[in-house]
Amino acid sequence: MVHLVSLRLFLTLVVVKALECRAFDIVTAFLNADIPPDIDIYIDQPYGFNDGIGKVCRLKRALYRLRLSPRL
Repeated sequence: MVHLVSLRLFLTLVVVKALECRAFDIVTAFLNADIPPDIDIYIDQPYGFNDGIGKVCRLKRALYRLRLSPRL
């Protein structure tokens, strides 16, 4: 997350110095990483899918709040 003041300062510098600024979206950066087969990560069933049996889900791809996500 970027503070609004920092963003305005950055864009002002881009305009004053006549630089080129490109934007891209990295919202899904943490969602596309595959988890190696030697690492097993299990989570509880998501809300709404819990059928009372007590099953867990094995992750194949990284989730956003997973501690391992930035390294993957």
